[in-house]
Amino acid sequence: MTAYLKARQIRIFDYPRFAQPLREALRQNAERLAAEDDLEIMFIPKKNFRKEDRVKEILDKRGRASPLQHGAGPASGTGKTSHPRSRS
Repeated sequence: MTAYLKARQIRIFDYPRFAQPLREALRQNAERLAAEDDLEIMFIPKKNFRKEDRVKEILDKRGRASPLQHGAGPASGTGKTSHPRSRS
């Protein structure tokens, strides 16, 4: 990232200002997509957040008959699944 910024004559300390328009564009697109599908976006600022606990809370509140759409983590929405590696 430093090399990318340096090649464009952007100081690393200016990165937050450089990234602001990109962040806003991503946020607006996510909000638009969520609104189109009647989904709610939750921002959870805690570092000690456990997504399993939040999913359980949501399921307990609305019941398990409703489909759950909850993205948390880098692989969300990619359609990929992860499998534990076998230890040899």
